[in-house]
Amino acid sequence: MAREHTRDWDGLEWHADRLKTAREAVSKVLGRLDVKGRLAFMPLWRGWAEAVGPELAEYAHPLEVRGRTLVLGGHDPVVLQEIAYVQNELLARVNAYLGKEYFDKVTFELLSDRIPLDAAIERPAPLPRQEPPKPERLGALDALWQDDSAVARCYRAYVRFFAGR
Repeated sequence: MAREHTRDWDGLEWHADRLKTAREAVSKVLGRLDVKGRLAFMPLWRGWAEAVGPELAEYAHPLEVRGRTLVLGGHDPVVLQEIAYVQNELLARVNAYLGKEYFDKVTFELLSDRIPLDAAIERPAPLPRQEPPKPERLGALDALWQDDSAVARCYRAYVRFFAGR
């Protein structure tokens, strides 16, 4: 069977069987950048409450992965001590959620000012665009630019920009 191919608008040849979706291309690039395999845990961080249960997720938050150890953080050392008593069940839930046994140990630390991995990052709203003020004496230099140079065309476009308001 002959390979299906075409030519695009600038004459470069491409093959339909080699085309990839943006998702595949980004995954490939991120896979190269993810040397330690940390991207495999992204579903866990996003679904932390679903993985361990809402009661536990309220008090214990994932901080990092150290080898095969899952580091969890919390605000209250007494609560973390209580959670330590159910760490085997916690490990079983997390590994079951991931579908593979990634972790064999859990350690607990105080959150302090650290941001847990399951925290939703809120991005500030973009600032409203400010309109540039109209310069005084705009268009006064028009007589100097009678030629069709790039500078003259640019200046005339600048004047038209403010004249349209």
